[in-house]
Amino acid sequence: MTDFFGKYRGKVKKNQDPKKLGRLQVIVPEVLDADNENWALPCLPYTGKDMGMFTIPPEGANIWVEFEGGNRDRPIWTGCFWTNEEVPKEVLAAYEQNGDPAEIQVFKTEDLILILSRRTKKEGVTLEIKLPKKDNKNAKKIIKLTLDKKGIEIKHDQQTLLKLTEDLLELKTQETGVDITAKQIQLKEKDGAEGKLEESGIELKKKSSTAKLTNDGIQLKNGKSEMQLASSGIKISNDGSEIAVNSAIDVKASGGAKINLSQVKVNVNNGALEVM
Repeated sequence: MTDFFGKYRGKVKKNQDPKKLGRLQVIVPEVLDADNENWALPCLPYTGKDMGMFTIPPEGANIWVEFEGGNRDRPIWTGCFWTNEEVPKEVLAAYEQNGDPAEIQVFKTEDLILILSRRTKKEGVTLEIKLPKKDNKNAKKIIKLTLDKKGIEIKHDQQTLLKLTEDLLELKTQETGVDITAKQIQLKEKDGAEGKLEESGIELKKKSSTAKLTNDGIQLKNGKSEMQLASSGIKISNDGSEIAVNSAIDVKASGGAKINLSQVKVNVNNGALEVM
C-alpha cells in the first residue's frame, strides 16, 4: 500500500460538515479524485472544550492537504493558498513601498475586512463590514471602524458617524451633527440651525433668528427685532423703536416720539404732555 506523506495541493469540494467539526470534502488530483467522499479533518492552532478557532474556506478554494500516517483515507486540511489572481488588494498593499509585510495582518471574507497594522503612520485597527442597503438588497453599504493613535472613527457609507479623539467627540447623521469638547457642546443641523452650550451660556441660531442665555440674562433676535431680559428689566426694540421696562416703562418710536410711565406720572415727548 502506498503511503502519502507531505503536503498536496487540493480544492474544497464541500464545506457543509454534517458533524460540524470544521471538516472539508476535498479534491486532491495526485491522491484523491472528485468522487472521493472522505472528510478531511482540520489542523487547528488550538482547541479545547467550548473553545477554539473556526475559519472555513469556501467551496472551490485552494487548500493544502496531508494524510494522517500517510493513509489516503484519513486526509487533513492544514491551510490554504492563493493563485496570483486571488490575492486581496489589502494584502498587496502590505508589500507596497518595500514595507515589511509582517507589520500588517489581514483577515478578509466576502463581507468583512479586519486589518491590524503597526506600520509607521498607519498604526491601528480597521474593521469594515458590508451590509445590504434597505432600499436595494443587491447593493452594499459599508460600515467602517478605525482605531488608531488619533482616536476612534466610525463611518457609514463614507460618512463619518462618530469620531472620538483626545479633544473631541463628534457625532453625525445625514441631517445633524454634535461636537463635544472640554469647553463646549455644539449642535448643527443641515439647514443651518445651530446650538452651542459652553461655560458662558447657551446660544441657539436658525437663519436670522438667535437666542442667547447667559448669567446676565436672555437675548432674542430675529432680523431687526430684539428682546433682552435681565434682572434689571426688559428691553424690546425693532428698527429704531424701543420699549424698556424696569422701575419705569420707556417707549421710544423711530420717529422720535417718547413716552415714560413711572409709578407717579406719565411723560410724553419730554414734558410736552405730563399727567400726574
